[in-house]
Amino acid sequence: MTNSATTNVISIKALNHADTLRNNSQENANNVPSSIQDARTMAAQLYRELANKKTGFVSRAVQEQMIIDSAGNHFSKGVFVAQAGTGIGKTISYVLGALPLVINKQHKLIVSTHTIALQTQLIEKDLPEIMNNLAPTLKVEVSKGSGRYFCPVRAMKALPGCEDKSEEIVDDLF
Repeated sequence: MTNSATTNVISIKALNHADTLRNNSQENANNVPSSIQDARTMAAQLYRELANKKTGFVSRAVQEQMIIDSAGNHFSKGVFVAQAGTGIGKTISYVLGALPLVINKQHKLIVSTHTIALQTQLIEKDLPEIMNNLAPTLKVEVSKGSGRYFCPVRAMKALPGCEDKSEEIVDDLF
């Protein structure tokens, strides 16, 4: 039986941003996006780099656009919703879109999946490909067991410096 309120959680963060992007100069590795356009450009460059390195990779304009849009929304702390069929590349899109901020600003990316199958795909296929080709020092953690479900109350308690934990704020975040 599937409960629509359940969520499986994966946390991704860079351990050492200066060494994270493989085959990039020190200058590029420390190039922190300062605008939405910078974030979008960096994410598009990562996509092209992945396409060049990964054997058999088929570059798709729709996937590249999702990555670019995802990067802009991550930078502006906006909301990004993508609806596309199976195999279009949504998973790679939202992870690559966040990578410039995860790496260069040492932000953490938390990915919630509705199914354990998608969580398994991320852990066993998608994230290893990204790490092997672009970011070998990313740290990935998976939440499993009875505590793997997202709890807004625990999330609010875990946010440092969040004094106003009113119901309105919780509703806005979740």
